[in-house]
Amino acid sequence: MQRKPPRALVPDSSTTPNACTSSQRRRWHGRHYRLLAACLLRGLAYGTGTGIAGLLAYWAQQHL
Repeated sequence: MQRKPPRALVPDSSTTPNACTSSQRRRWHGRHYRLLAACLLRGLAYGTGTGIAGLLAYWAQQHL
């Protein structure tokens, strides 16, 4: 049984069969930035809603 030669620590893009092109990388980054922005927006919306609900509950306790 023959041993495989050791793999290079940093693969060269010319020898790597699945090397990404710059346009593929830009698409990947664009998708992930949009996902990150959507998650941040969702978090801000949840936080704002929770804060408003908390303020309304506090106001109701003080005035009723």
